[in-house]
Amino acid sequence: MGCDIHAWVEKEVDGKWVAVEELTSGYMDSRCYNWFGHLAGVRSSTYQKHSPARSVDSSELSDTSKFLYEHYGCHSLHVIPYTDLLETRKRYLQKIQRCEDPEDIEWELQADLGDWLPRWEDAITQQHYRVAFWFDS
Repeated sequence: MGCDIHAWVEKEVDGKWVAVEELTSGYMDSRCYNWFGHLAGVRSSTYQKHSPARSVDSSELSDTSKFLYEHYGCHSLHVIPYTDLLETRKRYLQKIQRCEDPEDIEWELQADLGDWLPRWEDAITQQHYRVAFWFDS
């Protein structure tokens, strides 16, 4: 049994966060402990946190995200602006491309942006989107 990441795109509407869509493909749905370490300082002794993601209390989430986080007893709750998540992933991929194990690199690159990115392309220029994420074990 391993540690999985769960992530939801949230949009700010009239000062309240609303869940838009669960991220279920690409790098936010893989079991990559180096990425978890880089993103949030979770489950990696190799990679330390190098992202602007911040820890939050579940009361700061959308109702959907809050329910799921609390219902399943998860941990390490963070939020990151959508645009910062994209930049963090770009820096992470640059870092792993310098590692020595080609199998690790190939696996990590396969777990890249996924098919959800084009649907959220408009969020790149808007600051009203963020990604809430947490871990389950």
